[in-house]
Amino acid sequence: MQYKEKPFVSIVVYLHNSSKEIETFIKNINQVISSKFENYEYILVDDFSQDGTYEKAVEVTKLMKIKVSIIRLARKHNKELALLAGADKSVGDYIFEFETPTIDYPLELINEMYDRTKKGYDVVTLEPTKRAFFTKVFYFLFNKFSYIDSDVYSERIIFYSRRAMNSILNINEKIRNRKALLFLTGFMKTNIRFKPVNNDYKDTRKFFEKVQIAVEFLVSYSSIGTKLPIFLSIVFILFSICASLFAVYIRFFKAGIVSGWASMIIFLSISFAGLFFILGILSEYISKILKESINIPLYTIQKMYSGNDI
Repeated sequence: MQYKEKPFVSIVVYLHNSSKEIETFIKNINQVISSKFENYEYILVDDFSQDGTYEKAVEVTKLMKIKVSIIRLARKHNKELALLAGADKSVGDYIFEFETPTIDYPLELINEMYDRTKKGYDVVTLEPTKRAFFTKVFYFLFNKFSYIDSDVYSERIIFYSRRAMNSILNINEKIRNRKALLFLTGFMKTNIRFKPVNNDYKDTRKFFEKVQIAVEFLVSYSSIGTKLPIFLSIVFILFSICASLFAVYIRFFKAGIVSGWASMIIFLSISFAGLFFILGILSEYISKILKESINIPLYTIQKMYSGNDI
């Protein structure tokens, strides 16, 4: 008889328009989880899908007769808040957080993530070696300007001990980034890198949604909002000095030549562009202050299904 681990494990999965992937995902993951752990639960969070993901998840889990809670949010939130809803529901000694139902990694790495905790780690992440261009740019800026003394990357799975998860849940932050919050908790963290075994993973978020999330995270967890205006101010000062020297040169050495309007237009355009950019950064800070001060729920649940082992 195969020995199984005794700790209770919660598997939290983010779903959005994932009706085609959910059945394959649960069957493959359950083979690994059921062979490794004696007690476990699934928590599937449907982020207001429009393709019947919730209904499909209920159907599949009923047929498989597994312990599950399926949450459907009342509106489209984002991955961070959806996973927070699942984490709040979890009761496991350890928690797996899957950011997508797409499997592009070797399944045996799931067991390796748990085994790493036996070496003293409270958080283990599974990260792809290959990342999209936009993701590379965002995390380069984040790691460059963030006050977090640790490089942050995109993950497929994050594995937590209960004490690490409780510490994250106790942080009162409305604009949440689990990757940044992990650093604030101070628990030991390690990562496992993998080379994707297929090209199935696709980031389905729209471009402007990515930009909005990126700006919120940069404002919340980095010093870019204070450093960038200073940098732009220095650039404008240097540009003004050069423009002044050019004007003096024209005045004394190019007699009879009307000073050009082109340089004036360029100077004004760059100056006002920088000014409005700084105002945009400031407005994000004001927006963050308002979000943190207004006592509204981080997420709202439309309905929830609970199924138990039979």
